[in-house]
Amino acid sequence: MAEARSAVSYRAQPANLSFEVTDNEIVFRLSKNAVPSLVTSVTSSATRRLIRVRNIISNALYPYPAWQWAALAAAPAALMLTEHGSPASAPEAVRSVLDAARHHLDRMEDWLPKELPREVSVGAVALATGTAAVLLMSYTRKALLRALLHYQGWIYDTKGTSTTTMIWGVLVQLLSGHHMFKLLRPSALTYSNQSSLPRLPVPALADTCRRYLASVQPILSPEEFSKMETLCADFERHEGRRLQRYCVAKSWVTPNYVTDWWEKYVYLNGRDPIVVNSNYYILDLKAEPPTHRQAARTASVVWRCLDVKYKLDREQYAPMVVRGTVPMCMWQFERTFSTTRIPGVECDTLRTFPESKHIAVLRRGHWYTVEVLDGAGSRPIAPRELEIQFNWIIDHADRHAKPPTEAEASIAALTADNRTEWAKVRSMYFSSHINASSLAMIESSIFVVALEHETPTDLSSTARSLFHGDGRTRWADKSFMLITYPNGRMGLHCEHSWADAPVIGFVVEMSLQVGEYMEKDTFFTKDGHCAITGPLRPRAPPTPLMWDFSMRAEEAIMASFARAQNLVSDVELEVVVFSDFGKGFIKQCRVSPDAFLQMALQLAYFRESQGQFVLTYESSMTRLFLHGRTETVRPVTHPSANFVRAFFDPAVSNKERIRLLSLAADNHQNLYRDAMTGKGVDRHLFALYVMSKGLNVRSPFLEAALSMKWKLSTSQQPQNQTGMLNLRKYPDLLSYGGGFGPVTDDGYGVSYMVADDDGLSFHISCKRSCPDTDSRRFAAHLIQSLRELRQMFEDAKNE
Repeated sequence: MAEARSAVSYRAQPANLSFEVTDNEIVFRLSKNAVPSLVTSVTSSATRRLIRVRNIISNALYPYPAWQWAALAAAPAALMLTEHGSPASAPEAVRSVLDAARHHLDRMEDWLPKELPREVSVGAVALATGTAAVLLMSYTRKALLRALLHYQGWIYDTKGTSTTTMIWGVLVQLLSGHHMFKLLRPSALTYSNQSSLPRLPVPALADTCRRYLASVQPILSPEEFSKMETLCADFERHEGRRLQRYCVAKSWVTPNYVTDWWEKYVYLNGRDPIVVNSNYYILDLKAEPPTHRQAARTASVVWRCLDVKYKLDREQYAPMVVRGTVPMCMWQFERTFSTTRIPGVECDTLRTFPESKHIAVLRRGHWYTVEVLDGAGSRPIAPRELEIQFNWIIDHADRHAKPPTEAEASIAALTADNRTEWAKVRSMYFSSHINASSLAMIESSIFVVALEHETPTDLSSTARSLFHGDGRTRWADKSFMLITYPNGRMGLHCEHSWADAPVIGFVVEMSLQVGEYMEKDTFFTKDGHCAITGPLRPRAPPTPLMWDFSMRAEEAIMASFARAQNLVSDVELEVVVFSDFGKGFIKQCRVSPDAFLQMALQLAYFRESQGQFVLTYESSMTRLFLHGRTETVRPVTHPSANFVRAFFDPAVSNKERIRLLSLAADNHQNLYRDAMTGKGVDRHLFALYVMSKGLNVRSPFLEAALSMKWKLSTSQQPQNQTGMLNLRKYPDLLSYGGGFGPVTDDGYGVSYMVADDDGLSFHISCKRSCPDTDSRRFAAHLIQSLRELRQMFEDAKNE
């Protein structure tokens, strides 16, 4: 029985607080060991809050440094303490202004208690005046910068930078604090530009309707399009106007008129399993691991991630900018660490545990917790100490711990189940006693680590392992999970609701590309262990988590595992590394690499479906706006359809095909720019639909528009967001990227990486249960299309 096993295996921990109830009194006893722990906890919490307050003040005043604040406070103090009035040599206008200022300052001093010393009252008035002046200057600067950032012409300058954009760029850099006197201003904190970002605009209803109809016309039959056109026109004339007014009103009073609804209704309200349907994975870098010792590699990556957390908590990373000028929203970074998705019967919630100091580790069905921050709860413990802890877990789970029961080894399968089912099981069997305590340790961890005991054989099997494992080895609710293998390779499994892929991609880049690999020669010893950089502190070993399940609880867990197995076994996933050419050749063709690959995907699907166009999704970011997340680019357009048809028409010359490709690519890039600048279609339609549900307004057009299937869901993976690496010099520091599942049961999910000059990588997923989809077949069609595109350019030279 599980209860008996728990009783034998549980390692008792000294109670810090106990009490005894008698007839006359309740006696509380506090352990001596609890005092240092309590002091450390209070100190850590106070330090964290003070840093947060300091950062808030710095962000409010940015880019004005403390000395400027002091100067603005010293000026009124000097004026008030001047006994002989204004200098006689000063112009009359200057003396008049100074006298008026002194008069107002003296009146402010009259409001203070008379018994205060003169120096104190003058200091108080000067400090208040200087603070008000700095805040007014800062607010004015942010308002001007926000107004400038509404200008979007810079992103549409395709034939060189216009004069207007050049002038605008100089003004933005000056107001952002990027001026020549960098030594005289403070460094920008991570969230310094948040209050200067504009809000996402609500597109004009007529523009959205026009763009929508243009995007579906190549997909629908003439009869279907005529019906959709009628529904759209009726919507625009009637209920659409009312819904549009409410959306505009919402945009005035919220940071972003879409994001809160998007997070709730697209992610947290969904009841389907988040494994396969929502979560995604990221592969390791191409380079050989810096060490093939699993515990050492795990310690290295964990330490690097904790260092990123330390710097994010203190806002030590500069805000990300586009083209070195335009700031991007950094809001999503706030929930990178210590965040978990809590299942609910009707809707999930996101919860962050800022005081967390531990990680949760899974090995062969056993769960452990490891304290990874030092006594003050800030800096991570030394990498060699982390390696010792992970080696202890590997040894304990493999040789000393009793094998877990099937239910204990399958607990993580609950996070891969239907969200309502998981919420009910959590409420019934994890709400009290040891199960609640152990679950709380996993959910409150900084992140989760899985120490796998088997190594996948190739990229595709590694991707499947990271994406879903066997259905019970991925804690899908955590913001992200690190998975490491016996050969030193690693990867990530990521929950999607808290942020989008570029955010965790930044963490990977800072941890691996910028951190681990750049310092691997000094970070590891010759035999692959983490280097000893100082005296090793004696630390308590990891704490095994215990469980106590009734027979019904075990049955519920195993039922979830069975459903999770059915879910993951239906996924067909292939990773394709294409080495015939890469970004370098595509740029020689004078075509946007992203547009080139989108056209290749259209060719592949057209060949796959024997002449069909389908609704295609490509994600883009809207982080140029406050709390921006993503928008949809719709790659199927009239120009793209014309190119695809011409490509398969033997009567069309290669030069004509190239001309049509150029037109399709230019149009695609404009759609991408529109999406980035708030002129997309889908988030606006989504907000209108949510508003209609809230107002109980039925809209046949919105129902029809939002019920169309995304049979081809695509996304380009970001690379080198930090801009700190020369990837042409170190191409092995690129990753093969990551992937996700298909959006519909009869569709494909395709992500791609196009950062390498000499190669491309694709992650293609679909459902085995659908007879019309096959990842390997689609991959073959895609490779054929890429090769034929190259041949098209080569043959055109001879025409």
